[in-house]
Amino acid sequence: MSSLLTPLHHEAELRRLDALHELDVLDTAPDPDIDRLTALVASCLDMPICLVALADQDRFWLKSRHGVDWHEYPLQDSLCEPVLMSQQGVVCPHLGKDSRWRQHPLTQRGPQQLLFYAGEPLWSGTEVIGTLCVLDRRPRRDFGADQRHRLQAFAQVVSDALRNRQQRRLAEWERALHTLGPTATLLWMMDGPTPRLAHRSDNLPHIVGVEAARLLAAGAPLNALCHPADADVVRAIMSPTEGSQPHHGTFRLKHDGRWVRMLTHADQAQPPRLRAYLTDVSAQQALEAHNEATREHLQLALEAAQIGTWELNLQTGERLHGPRTIAMLGYEPDELQGDNTHWTELIHPADRDMVRTKISRRLALSDEQLQQLPVFSVEYRIRHKQGRYVWVQSYGKLVSRDEQGQPLRAVGTLMDITHAKVAERQRTQRQRVLDLVNTTQRAFLHGQDLKAAFDLLFEPLLDLTDSPFGFIGVVQRAADGRMSLRVPTMTDLSWDETSRHWHDSHMDTEGGLVFTQLDNLFGHVVTHDKVVISHHHGRHSASRGTPSGHPVIDSFMGLPLRHQNKVVGMIALANRSEGYTEEMVALLEPLAQMLGALIKARADEDARSKAAALWREQATVDSLTGLANRRRFFDLVARHIPQVRRYGGQATIVLMDLDHFKRINDTHGHASGDLVLKAFGKLLAASVRDTDLAARIGGEEFAIFMPSTSPHEALIPLERIRQRWASQPTECEGHSVAATVSIGVAGWSPGSDSPEQWLTLADEALYQAKGDGRNCIRVAG
Repeated sequence: MSSLLTPLHHEAELRRLDALHELDVLDTAPDPDIDRLTALVASCLDMPICLVALADQDRFWLKSRHGVDWHEYPLQDSLCEPVLMSQQGVVCPHLGKDSRWRQHPLTQRGPQQLLFYAGEPLWSGTEVIGTLCVLDRRPRRDFGADQRHRLQAFAQVVSDALRNRQQRRLAEWERALHTLGPTATLLWMMDGPTPRLAHRSDNLPHIVGVEAARLLAAGAPLNALCHPADADVVRAIMSPTEGSQPHHGTFRLKHDGRWVRMLTHADQAQPPRLRAYLTDVSAQQALEAHNEATREHLQLALEAAQIGTWELNLQTGERLHGPRTIAMLGYEPDELQGDNTHWTELIHPADRDMVRTKISRRLALSDEQLQQLPVFSVEYRIRHKQGRYVWVQSYGKLVSRDEQGQPLRAVGTLMDITHAKVAERQRTQRQRVLDLVNTTQRAFLHGQDLKAAFDLLFEPLLDLTDSPFGFIGVVQRAADGRMSLRVPTMTDLSWDETSRHWHDSHMDTEGGLVFTQLDNLFGHVVTHDKVVISHHHGRHSASRGTPSGHPVIDSFMGLPLRHQNKVVGMIALANRSEGYTEEMVALLEPLAQMLGALIKARADEDARSKAAALWREQATVDSLTGLANRRRFFDLVARHIPQVRRYGGQATIVLMDLDHFKRINDTHGHASGDLVLKAFGKLLAASVRDTDLAARIGGEEFAIFMPSTSPHEALIPLERIRQRWASQPTECEGHSVAATVSIGVAGWSPGSDSPEQWLTLADEALYQAKGDGRNCIRVAG
């Protein structure tokens, strides 16, 4: 219908395709649940034919069928098109007397004639995605309002079944993803006075403990399992409203005292559902408690004694250090220079300007202002004699001015607060890692895009670990067992125009770099499944150096990503100024565990998609020759007939039969016959155009569909095929088998309203070719 080409309907078509893509129901394997519904509808409505037809861009794909063996049919001029366009049910008691379908091929006399149609739209949200229809080969004027109401109800059931299928798949994804991960999931149904637990991930006992997991499974409310002091926190987390921001909080479990962090959000579903993500943060809470105790101890130390002392002459720059200050930095009493310039050079470059600014502002204050805040404090890092940096807290006070009122002398104390700073940083880093885990996991669940998930966490990971360089790689294993590493996410390490072009082309067009040579430092991580930490890149036993011009690698850490004790990928980080430690390995363990689960989940989904694609290919490809099979050939021709009939133009069907093929089988055996069929199929595949379709439609029968081609135009390539086949014997186990082919050609004519009718014309021409002595071409008509 021409209305399909209007902008309005084009937008509706895009929305429909988006809805179908979200449901993931097109071109997939049969669904037993939908098939049972289809059979039930046919039985309840006393109809011989029932179809669940989903509207793709140019076809109706039969997700389920009862009473026919159709696979799909063209969208335009189909019986279901009025339902799709009007988004309302359609009933036609007698198709042969309805002006819309009187000339339709399916209503014409013959064994496939259809005379009754009733269809209702299938909905996904606000979009019609297809139809549920019933058909009969006789008129049905007895199909009244009661039967139509039943068909409408069944259409709603089928629509719900398609949506539920998608929700089941998402639930299976999430369950597989969380089985061994550091985050457990719970799903409560909010359809009663109290939440009802409908799902829990298998790793729940690892997160909340065996006893708490058992009580939750038995129906105990969550607030009954938490520490009484945290009951209000749990109630607040469990009460988000639909569309609100996720709620989160931390609480204790009363059985074993462990701390749990939980994030919840309300699903937009009916009945309402509450989804929760739980993480064991006991180690983090212990670190926070330790950090708080450390701060208390530091405060007591400041009040009780001066840890280290210093005195500064602000005009000469002379700086005197007490013994404890000198020892704090690892020096002997006479080793530390006594001038402020040297002390400033020891301050970490990132803190130097901050210290100068604070001191300058302090010295600019008047005596009246200083009386309000006589002591000032500043925290910074300073280099130890061994080269590492320690955190210090310095308290200072201006004690004298010269005759002109300029600051003259300041004194103060110095305390080593490295331990407290490290503890604080560890707490912050642990929280950042947990946030990264949750953010990345949710992004992957939403889009199922592994590279997008890697890209999302990559820059935060580099920032978290203070690493200028890094990559995330996925292990690939070839059929022969050889291992390679695909790197979809990495820092640009190119060092000249050639390497930059190579890097950009692989990242843009091939989904990342692929490393097949793994006998090096980073390859050692995946080939030996072990953590690699190196602070002298060239000295490690697995190091093979770097290419000429490659940026220098000062330090390196490789962390394997595992799933069920099998390495599936790796994280590589390089050039952290303070090097890498086992503590950082432990810090990143939840992230590595989650990434291993994501890689495995993506691999499982890729395997499922590959299996589905193989199933579709096997359903449409001839296994012996690799050409299209009879079903695919007839489907393609059926889709083109309405276009040729409506818009005119040329199209040609070619039917071929290998001459005396039975004699080949009887003389040389069926194995040789198969080799002859394969050889002819290979010749056809190499000879036809990309727009043509070559198929094997029967034992030694082959066909070619040539769109936009007249029979006269087809004769040139067909004669070339005939001559090549006659002149190229097939080698079969030490002997040659010569064969010829007879060819019948038929262009489309107005009487060819079905593939069978059109092919009959080509068959008549083929019969004439055989009668004329074989090994020749004849054209119908």
